[in-house]
Amino acid sequence: RMPEWTRRLTRELDTFAEQNATTTLPVPIALNQPPEPLRLGPSDDAEWAAFAARTVLAAADDADGLSPGHRMRDAVDRAWNALAATVAEAGAR
Repeated sequence: RMPEWTRRLTRELDTFAEQNATTTLPVPIALNQPPEPLRLGPSDDAEWAAFAARTVLAAADDADGLSPGHRMRDAVDRAWNALAATVAEAGAR
C-alpha cells in the first residue's frame, strides 16, 4: 500500500489534469524516491513533437510561391486534415 502522502499527491495531480484538460502532468521533485518513473520515454508530447516537426519540414519543402506564414498554415492544415482522415478511417472499421 502506498503511503498516504503519495496517494494525496496522485489525487491532486489527477484533479489538476482533469481541470486543465491535460494529459501531461507536472511532476513534483522526487522526494527520496526512485527516479525510474521519471525517466524519459514515449509520450503524447513526443508524438505531438514529431507531428509538429514533420509539419514544419513539409512547410519548408513546399515553396509554392507562398510566404513562410502561409506555407506553414497550409502545411498544418494539410497535416491536420490527413490526421483527421486517418482517425476517421480507423473509427469506421
